[in-house]
Amino acid sequence: MTHRSVVLGTLKLARSYYGAKSKHFPHGQKQAVMKSSNYLSSAVSRRRRQFHNLWITHDHQQRCSCSGYELLTFMNGLKAGVEPEPQDAV
Repeated sequence: MTHRSVVLGTLKLARSYYGAKSKHFPHGQKQAVMKSSNYLSSAVSRRRRQFHNLWITHDHQQRCSCSGYELLTFMNGLKAGVEPEPQDAV
């Protein structure tokens, strides 16, 4: 990679930054872009983790409603290692 391509790529990433960081390469722009990319990777991991937990909860809730369980009874049974018996559907 040439210096010019590095500078142009960094300028593209720093387009919305405040002040000189959006216009001039040597004025802290490279460091700001690197720091924001670190925050981005942790935010993506956090968002993926939250979605996974939500998906698991939704999946458990669907299984419970189809089988006639209440979600709380089902979760307590999972924690205790006991399979709860289905309730009669009314």
